[in-house]
Amino acid sequence: MNDLWKKHLTRAALVAGIALAATASTSAPSSAGVVPDPYASGTDTGTISIASVFGAGSCPLRAVAARFTGVSLGAQGAVSAGTASSCTGVARRWTLLLSATTPIRISIVGDSPGSAMGTVTFRDVATEVTTSFGVCLYAGTLSGRISNGATSMTVAGTIALFRRVSGICDSPGSITITLVTGGTITW
Repeated sequence: MNDLWKKHLTRAALVAGIALAATASTSAPSSAGVVPDPYASGTDTGTISIASVFGAGSCPLRAVAARFTGVSLGAQGAVSAGTASSCTGVARRWTLLLSATTPIRISIVGDSPGSAMGTVTFRDVATEVTTSFGVCLYAGTLSGRISNGATSMTVAGTIALFRRVSGICDSPGSITITLVTGGTITW
C-alpha cells in the first residue's frame, strides 16, 4: 500500500471516529419509561375541573390509584381509583367512574428520543358531575402535552355528555384533569 492510500485511510478513520464520538455524546438516553418501573401508588393526587355555560368548578383529587410501566418513548398505565372532595364553584360533587376493570387508560409518548416534550392521552374518561343545575355523566378522551422528566401531567378537552341523570346539563363538557405522581416519566 502506498503512502498516499495510508494517509487517506488514516484521515477517513479519524473522521469516522470523530463522527462516532460526536453522535454518542449528543444522542438521547437509551432508557425510556418511568422511574421506578413499574410504578404503582394509591396515594397520588391531582385536580379535576369543568368549565361550562353554568360556570367553572374544580375538585382536588386524593387517593388516586395509578400504575405505569415504561415503554419505548414513554410510559403507559391506568388510573383505577380516585376521590374528589371539597369541590368549589359550580361543581358540588364529582365522581370519577373508575374500577380495576374500567380504568382511565393513559398513554405517554415523547415526540422523539430525548426530546423536551411529549403527548399524554387519557382514554375512557367517565365522570359524574353534580352541579346546582343537575347531575350529568360525561365520557371521552382528553389529551395534553408533558415535559420529559415530569412527575405531573395535565390533560384537557371537550368530552361528550353521555347521559343526563337529572336537571340541566351542558353538552359537551370542557374537562381538565391534572395528575401528580411519585413516578418520573422519561423518554
